[in-house]
Amino acid sequence: MSVPDILQYLNVLKTSSSIRLAQLISIVISVWLLAAGLIHLLENSGDPLHFSNPHELTYWECVYFLIVTMSTVGYGDIYCETTLGRGFIVFFILVGLAVFASCIPEIIDLVGTRPKYGGEYRQEHGKRHIVVCGHINYDSVSYFLKDFLHEDREDVD
Repeated sequence: MSVPDILQYLNVLKTSSSIRLAQLISIVISVWLLAAGLIHLLENSGDPLHFSNPHELTYWECVYFLIVTMSTVGYGDIYCETTLGRGFIVFFILVGLAVFASCIPEIIDLVGTRPKYGGEYRQEHGKRHIVVCGHINYDSVSYFLKDFLHEDREDVD
């Protein structure tokens, strides 16, 4: 089971657009974390044949490195020193660019088309509320609040 399937089973995701959004975000994060794991493995193992020149990096430094690299900032504080690491980065930039270029526009489209007030009301225990509808302006709200909160009303706390 994937993360979106689990969230759908738990009734966290209910609409098709939220399910698709979760799938796309899962793909992007999975590719990023998988690539960070491979960089971590390649850099800490060293160059092939004699496994010389290992570059001690933590997994989270590799995640940071990929974020900085793919965002084209490239600070230069962390970089690949092994031949396999550099080769993988070239491959990842090509493949990652294709994956992200196909996912990001759809993510933006899904987030942009979500209705602003499309959710459902969830009543909180212990909190009372009033829904005021109609032509609402300053005068109508003032009149309503004066009447509703008047001290002669019995049901006001």
